Amino acid sequence: MGRWDEYEIYHQPLPEDWVEIEVKSVGLNFKDVLVVRGNLAEDKLGVDASGGITRVGSAVRDFKPGDHVMTASCATFATFVRFSAKGAIPIPTHMSFEEAASMPLIFLTAYYSLVMVGNLIRGEKILIHAAAGGVGQAAIMIAQQKGAEIFATVSSEEKRQLIKDLCSIHDDHIFSSRDTSFAKAVNRATEGQGVDVVINSLAGEALRLSWHCLAKFGRFLEIGKADLFANTGLDMKPFLDKKTYIGVNLLDFENNPTPRAVALGKETARLIHDGTVKPIAPLQLFSMAEVEKAFRHLQAGKHMGKVVVSVKDDDIVPAMPRTPHVNIHEDATYVVAGVGGICKEIGRWLAEKGTKHLVLLSRSAASSEVNKAFGSELQTAYDVNTYSYDCDVSNKADLSEVLHDLKSKNLPEIKGCVTGAMVLRYTLFDKMTADHVRRTIGPKVHGTWNLNELLPKDLDFFVMLSSLAGVMGHRGQGNYGCGNIFQDYFAAFRRSQGLRAMTIDIGYLLSVGFVAEHDEYVDHVKAMGLKVMHKSDLHGLMATALEGSDAQPPQVMCGLPYNEQDNAWYWIHDQRFAALRKTAAGSGVGGSADVSLRDELVRCGQMGDEAVHLITSALAQRLAKLMMMPEDDIDTGKPLSSYGVDSLVAVEVTNWIAQEAVVEVSVFDVMANIPMRQLAAELAARSKILA
Repeated sequence: MGRWDEYEIYHQPLPEDWVEIEVKSVGLNFKDVLVVRGNLAEDKLGVDASGGITRVGSAVRDFKPGDHVMTASCATFATFVRFSAKGAIPIPTHMSFEEAASMPLIFLTAYYSLVMVGNLIRGEKILIHAAAGGVGQAAIMIAQQKGAEIFATVSSEEKRQLIKDLCSIHDDHIFSSRDTSFAKAVNRATEGQGVDVVINSLAGEALRLSWHCLAKFGRFLEIGKADLFANTGLDMKPFLDKKTYIGVNLLDFENNPTPRAVALGKETARLIHDGTVKPIAPLQLFSMAEVEKAFRHLQAGKHMGKVVVSVKDDDIVPAMPRTPHVNIHEDATYVVAGVGGICKEIGRWLAEKGTKHLVLLSRSAASSEVNKAFGSELQTAYDVNTYSYDCDVSNKADLSEVLHDLKSKNLPEIKGCVTGAMVLRYTLFDKMTADHVRRTIGPKVHGTWNLNELLPKDLDFFVMLSSLAGVMGHRGQGNYGCGNIFQDYFAAFRRSQGLRAMTIDIGYLLSVGFVAEHDEYVDHVKAMGLKVMHKSDLHGLMATALEGSDAQPPQVMCGLPYNEQDNAWYWIHDQRFAALRKTAAGSGVGGSADVSLRDELVRCGQMGDEAVHLITSALAQRLAKLMMMPEDDIDTGKPLSSYGVDSLVAVEVTNWIAQEAVVEVSVFDVMANIPMRQLAAELAARSKILA
């Protein structure tokens, strides 16, 4: 939490009379909600905290590292917090960190209000608003200890019952705070005399009526913040009856170690240590991973007791990433190689970020009507000077000629390049020709190398739009995968030379790009288990790449799955993905791994009806998964081809059969016009597993 330069604080010497703790629990207060909502002009979250002392200042004598303490400090939503040792309260040995974090501010507030400035004495009457909350319960404990007669307000029947059961308050002394009827009820219960003390957290008309509930010489203790921040006016006439209005705000208590504040801390610590006061109940506990839920729960105003966030070492917490600095200059020229859907989207994004000179390169950038329209769009909508060239970047002579022409135009220096040039030639490996390979790797390998060779070396960014095909091994696209692998390694090579570079391995990008523009590929990509990317994800990745920080990796992979159910994808079993892979044994207590077809056939051991049934069932399951349809809709009396199986899915099935049944089959075998049951029987007969 916080900026890196804030972490430097913890490498500074600790002030001599301060302590440092590792935070274990944080108690939420409504002030934190006001900060999050932007109602307060500050950004420091957290007041109550508990934890173990990690360091003490040279002048501290009462504490040592390892001691457990609680505090009402400042900005306690942090890994470590520093504060004056005078603000540290020892945690009793029987008390948990969560219980301790519920206590500091509310008991400091209640004791200071009722005893130190309210001067509550035995026999007096007190009205406690929001009695089921933290300060309310703390005030009840102290008022009972002082021997006062207590009247309370709550906002629900559930809270009324809590106060009756937990604090032994009579039902006829508990009123509703949902409306202003409590004022007349207090007047009746006190025979028109009013109460001696009001501890208030209500606002508006409820505050005004509470002010009029005071008896002569009464003390009104305002702990709410809404009317204070709004600078709301107050009726003056009650002051003629010797009434006192006191605003209570202990949020910066530890930063004002006056004698009175020190005395308050010591007395509160004594009450906690000797058991005069107890932890608030019930505790509404949330993990740090649920911090947003905790804030919403507190904001709703329906909680009872205290909301506490517990900090564990293995908590996964949401964090707002720092917005990258997009390194774009108006007096520079930028090159985009490729004008497919993704490159067009990046061109628009660059224009939005302030690019004024943009060079578009592709084999049809200048000749295609669609691509020419795109260049005109950038000029009209963003006032960008676009320069479109029909250029195959894999041809060094073509690229060199284009750059020579650009130089003659006296354009600003080229300061960045994005290359998304690509050619797809789908074919199985055993049918792949040299031409398939040459055409596909040309834009990725030769094109990337040519851009590296001919463009200036001191580019602010050199971004290559690669693909997960080079990471996962896309069946039927081995040639395309090779080109992407080259780009991934080439990014690392450029980095090793002190040059800027990043590859973005794109998987399934929704709404733009090759897959989005070719419906026949969409279901296939989904069936591979890839997570969907959106245009906003692409923009964020580009911003990170353009920042040019060496802290970012040269290769970024987008869309790999991470759920337990994703273990079924063929590529996830590659040892390179061991960190992503989750076995069923680890997914839950008592869970067992799914038995594969291969394991079942090994168990079966011989050709027969059982083996055919096993293969038929597994084949139906696999088809249902690949086609994303219910398994019950698969009729094994029909051929695979009857379910719209295309060559891509057929390749998936072929490879799966080879792995699970140990049978060498071709795509033609799988696509044959025979029922799946018959195909299963033929596979069983040819399986090397079965005798």
